Order: sequence, then structure tokens, then C-alpha cells
Amino acid sequence: EEQINFARLLPPLLATGAKLVPEIWNGHHHNAHGFQVALTRLNEILRAVKDLATSPALAIPPKLQQVVVLRSASVLATLQIIDGNTLGMAFVLDEQGVVQGVVSDGDIRRALMRDVSLSSPISEAMNPDFVFAWDDMSAEGVRAQLSAHIRVVPILDQTRQLVDFATVYGHEGREGG
Repeated sequence: EEQINFARLLPPLLATGAKLVPEIWNGHHHNAHGFQVALTRLNEILRAVKDLATSPALAIPPKLQQVVVLRSASVLATLQIIDGNTLGMAFVLDEQGVVQGVVSDGDIRRALMRDVSLSSPISEAMNPDFVFAWDDMSAEGVRAQLSAHIRVVPILDQTRQLVDFATVYGHEGREGG
């Protein structure tokens, strides 16, 4: 198990301007287990902040930036993307922009139950077997990919790059076509 160095952890956290909740420092009960858990979570948050700051930039249109993450992004960073896009999911890309999978908030919840941590790469929680549409499909063909269970589908070009997405919601993407 990785050792957590509080002396190295605190300065970068303080530099973010985040407010630290005093209750987490009261974890000295139960053989300091609460304190160790608090330090672990803070360390995960710090890694996620660093991941966000150092993620390579892909040429993704602004409309799609709200729904994509790199497969190396942390689970926590992905949760931030999902929380901000109101779709409940994100598309996972490799460093060349090829869609590798999709991940929903439910996928992340199930991964956390399998002991995947918030600092783990999202590739450990994503679904690599996903439904998608090709960019040359008709609107009817794209709509056929959507259902009550599959509410969002990526639309890919022939190199499997994300060019758009369709939803059953009617407020994002191609609105089912």
C-alpha cells in the first residue's frame, strides 16, 4: 500500500484555496483509521487535480468537450465531467481521440464497489462494449440505436473518432438524428 506523506500533501492542497473541513482531522479514533482514510481521499483529490492540469489537449469541438475524457483521466475527474454535462455519462477516448468506451455514473458506482479508487484511471470503470452509430447513418438508423436503456450514443467516423452524439433527450447532440 502506498505511503501517504502528509507534509507533502498539505501545501499543494492549501495552494488550491480549498477549505479543509476540520472534522476530517479528528480521525484519531479507532487507531487513526479515520485520519488515514481522510488522507487517502485528499491524496486522490490532489492526483485528480494534477491529472486535470496535465491532460493532453485533443482537438475536440467545444460542444463535445463536455462529454469526453481521456482513458487515463481519473475516476474523480470523470465524475466532474459527468456531473457537468447532465447526461449521466461520458465517452472515453485514447490519446489519438479514438473512442475506447463509454462510462456512466452507474458504471463508476459499480467500479467503486469493486474497490476501484477515485484516483484510478477511468479505463478501469468504462464499458468497452458500447452501442454507437456511424456518421454516415441515416437519422432513422441513428434513432434505432437509442432505446429506454441506451439514452445516448456516440456518432463515430470511420476512424472511430467522435464527431457527434445522439440522445433521446432532445437537448443535446443530434437529438436522435
